[in-house]
Amino acid sequence: MASWIIRKPCRGEMARVNRGKYYHYGICISPDRLIHFATAGGDGFDDPSSAIVCETSLSDFARGSFVETLELTREERKFTFPADETAKRATGALGETGYDVLSNNCHHFANRCLYGNDNGPEVKLRNFWGTLKK
Repeated sequence: MASWIIRKPCRGEMARVNRGKYYHYGICISPDRLIHFATAGGDGFDDPSSAIVCETSLSDFARGSFVETLELTREERKFTFPADETAKRATGALGETGYDVLSNNCHHFANRCLYGNDNGPEVKLRNFWGTLKK
């Protein structure tokens, strides 16, 4: 099962930071750069109408917190895009708007880049198991 570990993310990996009451997510595109859905001074909650998919430094993303990186099992990695494709998908989304805390937030964005859907691997796993003959 996937787990989160405190380490610097690599290109194409999902990262998160603990903001106390919630986690904020992004996709690493280079050793010190991430793309995430946020506002100029926050994570989207402060002013959802001004939230935009943007690129930032790892230190600005972290804001003094530890950055955690998603560690996937070998089986789970079968349901993700390759690292370069994940980073390309994140970069291609730069400038997108339409943040919604319930239906289009930073975690949905990161899942779309990594898995191709808003909800992550469980959707692909359900589809996979549904195709097996009984």
